[in-house]
Amino acid sequence: MPTCGPPIPSATLPLNIRSFNIRKVNTDKAEITWSGFDNPNASYHYEIEMSRNGNNFTSIGTQSKTEFEANGYRFLYTAKDGSGNYYFRVKQVYSSGYVRFTDIKSIELENTDKPKINIFPNPSNGVVGIKFANISSGKFLIQISNTQGQTVFSKEEEIIGDGVRYITTLQRGMYWLRLIDVTSHLSCVNQLLIK
Repeated sequence: MPTCGPPIPSATLPLNIRSFNIRKVNTDKAEITWSGFDNPNASYHYEIEMSRNGNNFTSIGTQSKTEFEANGYRFLYTAKDGSGNYYFRVKQVYSSGYVRFTDIKSIELENTDKPKINIFPNPSNGVVGIKFANISSGKFLIQISNTQGQTVFSKEEEIIGDGVRYITTLQRGMYWLRLIDVTSHLSCVNQLLIK
């Protein structure tokens, strides 16, 4: 029986890309690294691509073949599209239009830049404040209801940047504060205790 060569792996790296890796640098940040056997006579660049489902990729950055560092190529990515699995690959694009891809690797990241809204302080001695974080600007409708469901406060506020916005003073009791983003119509409800 004739012998055949070794089986061809199903996902092979391009001939001049090796050691393609992804490492979590922070909860929301990944470092993509690879090395290449660069050809000084060929005209090409690298495109770093990301996908949330492992099938549909978009370009998140490019590097020329001259951006080679001592340990290879390096690209940092910060999660911007929610938390969960992020899939990455590197595409080598030649001036002739010919492309080659690395295999696909994934890593779990958490988007820490999502807006955060907290009632502050809670419980309170009467003053009601809202602490905003990771919000550049936005318009919010603030509604406060008592335990009987009656609206005791309603106001639209323009928020610019992070910080605490004091909005009203309430009598002792239990309340529900609802915050609605006027643009996206997303809302959150928090319980508020006034001592």
